[in-house]
Amino acid sequence: MTSTPVVRRSLVVGILTSTFIGVIGLLSGCSPLIKMSESKIASSLSPTNHQISLSLVAGVDDSSGIGHDGVGTAARFFAPASVATDGVNLYVSDSSNNTIRKILISTGAVTTLAGVAGPGQIFGTDSTDGTGATASFFDPQGVATDGVNVYVADNKDGYIRQVNVSTGNTTTLAGIGGEGFSDSTDGNGDTASFGSVMGVAITGSSLYVTDSGAQAIRKVELGTGNTTTLTGTAGLFSGGYQDGNSATAQFQNPLGIATDGTNLYIADSGNNVIRQIVISTGMTSTLAGSAITAGSADSSDGTGGTARFNGPTGLVLSGADLYVTDNGSTIRKVVIATGNTTTIAGTAGVTGVLDSSNGTGTSATFNGPGFLSSDGTNLYVPDKNSNTIREVTIANGDTTTLAGFPNMGTTDSTDGRGDTARFENPVGVVSDGVNLYIADEVALTIRKTVIATGETTTLAGLAGVGGVVNSTDGTGATARFAKPMAIAIVGQNLYVVDSTNLGAYIRKVVIATGETTNLAGGGSGPSLDSTDGTGATAVFVIPLGIATDGTFLYVADTRAQTIRKVAVSSGNTTTIAGTLLNGGDSDSTDGTGATASFLNPTGLAVSGGFVYVADSGNATIRKVDAVTGNTITVAGNPSLEGSTDGTGTSALFQVPQGLTTDGSSLYIVDTNTIRRFSFSTSIVDTYVGPTGTLLQIPANQTPSMQGIFWNAAGLFFTNQNTGVYQIN
Repeated sequence: MTSTPVVRRSLVVGILTSTFIGVIGLLSGCSPLIKMSESKIASSLSPTNHQISLSLVAGVDDSSGIGHDGVGTAARFFAPASVATDGVNLYVSDSSNNTIRKILISTGAVTTLAGVAGPGQIFGTDSTDGTGATASFFDPQGVATDGVNVYVADNKDGYIRQVNVSTGNTTTLAGIGGEGFSDSTDGNGDTASFGSVMGVAITGSSLYVTDSGAQAIRKVELGTGNTTTLTGTAGLFSGGYQDGNSATAQFQNPLGIATDGTNLYIADSGNNVIRQIVISTGMTSTLAGSAITAGSADSSDGTGGTARFNGPTGLVLSGADLYVTDNGSTIRKVVIATGNTTTIAGTAGVTGVLDSSNGTGTSATFNGPGFLSSDGTNLYVPDKNSNTIREVTIANGDTTTLAGFPNMGTTDSTDGRGDTARFENPVGVVSDGVNLYIADEVALTIRKTVIATGETTTLAGLAGVGGVVNSTDGTGATARFAKPMAIAIVGQNLYVVDSTNLGAYIRKVVIATGETTNLAGGGSGPSLDSTDGTGATAVFVIPLGIATDGTFLYVADTRAQTIRKVAVSSGNTTTIAGTLLNGGDSDSTDGTGATASFLNPTGLAVSGGFVYVADSGNATIRKVDAVTGNTITVAGNPSLEGSTDGTGTSALFQVPQGLTTDGSSLYIVDTNTIRRFSFSTSIVDTYVGPTGTLLQIPANQTPSMQGIFWNAAGLFFTNQNTGVYQIN
């Protein structure tokens, strides 16, 4: 398998953003086990001609993949952000799939108009123009249509894109690429820059854009791409609140935008208000809400300044009224003439979790509704966190699900058998050959799943109730975890990386009883000193990976850029490779002990006296002598990323994360594929994925892989939010 290599960009050593931490945490864990029929997934034959299958062990069946086209609930979305309509079709920015989707309203049939489901690249390297699947996007947000084209705020790449609705042909209308932030320069076409493009609205021959990074409202001419600032103080990056003319008005995180041709209406999210702008003059006033004052639990209805909003996001004009998504859970109605504000669907502070329940008015629930659209009779709402598109009847607030399937576990991470069990972002997974043990990150628990039956129970922790600083010891439901991220097994005990900004620990869980104690780590959250020591005197920064040889635990202290070694018997902790915060910046320096460098190491596996490291930031696989700390690069190129198979450093990886081994090969989670590295030949091939040598899965049907573990029963991996799969 080959792909065009992408020159890797540097990451700031030692400064790991919460977003990147989250990505690492997800991909270094494990996912649900799902039964997939042969009609859903293309199976290949092993060299011995045994049929290979992918099955669900426990959790929600998401075997169609996160970007799968289909009708109604057979379709899959991944964080849909915005919807626009031409009256017949909906056009959806499927933000985490980096695609533009099309839904036929009458049937709920979903197709992909442009882009290919999968992660975007960093800083403008992957928003390629093209037709259909040859085009690419990076975190598309707001969309608007004139019936001929869909205009897309391609957020992370700082572009305004134009997609022909008939052909899927995608071109870039404006933007220099990357998020402008420091200047948000006006200009023509690719000379303009944007801070963070979010909402878009069309009137006449102009497109208006909420530039939340620049705290301004921008105007883009459709014919030329000429970009100017209509109002707001571009460069006031902390935002502000002030009504006034185009030179004096201030915004704070403007998101949604709508227009009646004379005025623009803005969801000024950071100020908790709805703003009105006269297009001809740029004069800005506040229509509803009270600036800075967030709504209480009920986001109070009222008129003008007596109404309250709490982070309004999207808004759409229908007749003489605006409809606003607010508080992550409600749909509000604002009468333009008076500013009178009422709630037509959902309840403030009450979010749907698994199903974002359908119902009428306050009996309906939403989970992160985004930039909505309307055909005059219905509202169409991207329910971002439930991965669905909802339909709300304006007249009575009746809410149904038009397309998509909610695949996130419930807040109590329900125990049960097979697909009745629920997980809430399972990340780490290990097995004793009979059971799986799963670090259920968001549920804050350690789960146990019987492989033969899928029966899932909670071994330790209490769903949704976390530890504060010390991740409280206890037995079973009395134990508390702050953020369980990775897991290893030694004999009858589990060892869990419990990593959070409030502290980082290695916890010991007795399988027989659920008794949980702290083996190593202490302090009050990442101190950036990574001190070696015994038990609570040892300090970790933000560890995200763990593996064991039975005597020692090996820990990827990701933000510290080091590999740590913890004695199972005593908790004595030493650093065997890397130097605190001295990350390899596209060089992945080999060396012994402190002379070696890493850039965000995550997954680990141990074999033959060596620790193998997924050096995620450098897109390489490293080999560390467990005794001497001598470190070499065995696969991948720290200067290039891609998906090229090959031998040793001629092979390329995207973002290698989870690792496991069967003693002769490594199995590597790499951007929703499983790659295999042979210890004897150093050959890297794609084992599971679109061109897998073991199992072929179409790109738009690939589950979102996170953690991975091998044992004699098969290869297990976790799927983001939903469950655990087994490759038999």
